[in-house]
Amino acid sequence: MDLWIRISCGSLFLWQLLHGSSVHALAQPSSGSSSSSSGGSATEASASCSTSNLVDAPKLLAAIHSGRVYQHFDFLSEDEVQWLWTEIRALEANGGFEISGLSNTAQGSNQAFDQQRDRKLCPVPWWVETLKGDKLTTTQASDKEAMQRVASRIQELRTTLSTLLNRPTMLDDALAHECYYSMSATNSFLPRHMDERHEELKGAKGWLLPSRRSLSWLIYVSDPKEWTLEENGGALRTFPQQNVDASAPSAPLTPGDNGNLQIGWLRKDNDNGNSKQSPPQPVYLNSWYPVATPGPSGEEAEQEPHCVLYTRNEKDSEEPILLTRPWLTEALQGISVSDFLSQWSQLQSQDEPTKDGLFLTREYAQQFILIEDRVAWDSGAIPKGTIVEDLIPQRGSLVVFDSVLLPHQVETIKVGKRVALAGWFHEATQAFPTEW
Repeated sequence: MDLWIRISCGSLFLWQLLHGSSVHALAQPSSGSSSSSSGGSATEASASCSTSNLVDAPKLLAAIHSGRVYQHFDFLSEDEVQWLWTEIRALEANGGFEISGLSNTAQGSNQAFDQQRDRKLCPVPWWVETLKGDKLTTTQASDKEAMQRVASRIQELRTTLSTLLNRPTMLDDALAHECYYSMSATNSFLPRHMDERHEELKGAKGWLLPSRRSLSWLIYVSDPKEWTLEENGGALRTFPQQNVDASAPSAPLTPGDNGNLQIGWLRKDNDNGNSKQSPPQPVYLNSWYPVATPGPSGEEAEQEPHCVLYTRNEKDSEEPILLTRPWLTEALQGISVSDFLSQWSQLQSQDEPTKDGLFLTREYAQQFILIEDRVAWDSGAIPKGTIVEDLIPQRGSLVVFDSVLLPHQVETIKVGKRVALAGWFHEATQAFPTEW
């Protein structure tokens, strides 16, 4: 089943359309590819942004580059949290919040959300003004100047993260950066999911959007003030990869390579997930791999773009290592790319090698794991090769993580209201190549 996880809150997407995120960008793609393709030097990035007091730069770089969550306590003061609460309560009283779980596009309009188990969302009224740099007029908070400081800090955060992580297109105000209020009451939870995926994994919609989610962020304003996982629950549960040094990863993890987003891992400990040996290797999907397609008799073969999986050897980063034969997505006859890869991986992992299979070797098939491993997710299992890390939704704290790399969920709330100002900073979608 092809799932495209998005917030099912129509107002957010109406805003995206009004703010310039439309399909006409297909004809005029951004001149720059996904900025996370380069990754950049952590040392250089830290030095270039050393004046920022918003975040702990070394700690943030270590967290994001190891595929984990960065949490910064007391990002907002108690007074600032109260200003947000003023607006949240007013919006709730006026019917601004709507029930919203995780949308499943395969079900279309037949989806039904649970009034008791799903969260409520409301688009932030002043978000467009913030992106434009305008003075806030739409906020319902009593102290608009105070809210202006909160709004400015979020934009300063975007600038800081863009510089630290070398993601320059994240500074483009015309991209569909999203911001909303989230409210989850007792007994609610959020199932395991991804915030962003490779364009090819989204089906027909994948290449129509000019931008994609780059970084996920939340600022918690939860009630009560002293929140504990034991009493209140509601942990942000994440599933980072094993064998990646959380303090100083030897090979910083970035979600893209030359604009091609990561979709999986190669793990030598694929069978048991307990190996202490080598760290996992990122697996990228290139949708523009050139293949010579024979023409009619007597005509020269033409180059046609295909899909292919590849990784890179740390000792020779210039030359990609192909893991599969090229394929055409339109030739899959309705099966999703994720299911296609999963089925071939399972088939070629058997004792008897498959002749002319998708993966070039049985070892590649055995070691390959999708980031969005729904077979494991649907069974309730911990994804292969991952560990479990829980973070507390501490009032006033900020959390940031990469939207492409980290599966996550929200544990059931036992007592209290888990409330956040949250959103996604976007990057430009990979541009269509002019030649291949």
